[in-house]
Amino acid sequence: CIEFSEQQIANTVWAFAELAYHDAPLLAALSAAALPTHAIGDKALATMPWSVARLGGWEQGLVLLRRALGKGSPAPEVLGPLLMECEQQELPDSELRLLSDLASAEGFRDVARAVLAARRAELG
Repeated sequence: CIEFSEQQIANTVWAFAELAYHDAPLLAALSAAALPTHAIGDKALATMPWSVARLGGWEQGLVLLRRALGKGSPAPEVLGPLLMECEQQELPDSELRLLSDLASAEGFRDVARAVLAARRAELG
């Protein structure tokens, strides 16, 4: 049995996302492999949520993001791509849920609340 590091898993998922190659069982397995009890490295954490979400695994992407939020304030590299993907794929409910998560996170409360209120008003 070959074991991949978290960064190798993140790189693999990113490659599939870039190729727009969606394999639901593989995506689920890679996401699960990235969620063991030990901490995900910052570089892997910056790649995984977007990659998983881009391949249609929004729930797994949000789980990874929540894990990042649990570590403290994640870098913008984690948040920006997910919000961008929500807008590009026209997923307002996912975008609002993501902003709601951010509104309860340390370091993002005020900004996320303001953006969330603006997006809710914009979306009606």
